[in-house]
Amino acid sequence: MKMAKILLATILLAGAAVPIVTSISDVHAASKKSCVTLYEDVHFKGKSVTICDDVQKLSKLKFNDKASSVKVSKSGNGATLYEHTDFRGGYVNLKPGDKVADFTKLIGLNDVISSVNIK
Repeated sequence: MKMAKILLATILLAGAAVPIVTSISDVHAASKKSCVTLYEDVHFKGKSVTICDDVQKLSKLKFNDKASSVKVSKSGNGATLYEHTDFRGGYVNLKPGDKVADFTKLIGLNDVISSVNIK
């Protein structure tokens, strides 16, 4: 027997019905952030690190100024990669599902990423 999805739950607040959950899948999707996987070499090769929360200093993960390619998960709202620590300097915004196989083809981006903001 399949479990039925919750289509709409409401509470009565000050005389008005307020929806609290539209569906289980909506709540699950809304709670997911993007993750990015940075790779040391072009074409998604070499050492890698997967990041699912903001990182102000990639040096803490021993990955400062090492990224040459990246993949972004399809969930969430993407990520921003920054040239300097603490989300400063040049940056590139990435959307969910983006893949950049070769940072050497993007001016000034290869081996300079120092912080990541997950959306």
